Amino acid sequence: MFGGAIEGRSNFVMANQYADRIIKHIADGRYLPQKVEKLADDLAIADSERHTFRRAVKGMIRDGQVVLELADRIALRPPGRQMTGVFQLSRRGFGFVTPESPTQYGDLFVP
Repeated sequence: MFGGAIEGRSNFVMANQYADRIIKHIADGRYLPQKVEKLADDLAIADSERHTFRRAVKGMIRDGQVVLELADRIALRPPGRQMTGVFQLSRRGFGFVTPESPTQYGDLFVP
């Protein structure tokens, strides 16, 4: 009776776990945008979990966490006109904003 609901919940939890791993992986400064299958290889996703992994990526694209670049390569979304984060002021008058959510661009310099 509840099998479908439990399975759906399980897939949702797995998708969220994948989302956390994907964000951490692609926020690394060494990451170059790549196709979903290469990303799955890099993260050592088992063949039996690839369908759930692809669904997680599609959900992340839909939610704006990541973008699909040219040639279907996955990347973090570029920073917009507004950024939420922690501002750190230097004694010399400039500062940096460290974003709440990671971006491949790192901290934002504020002159």
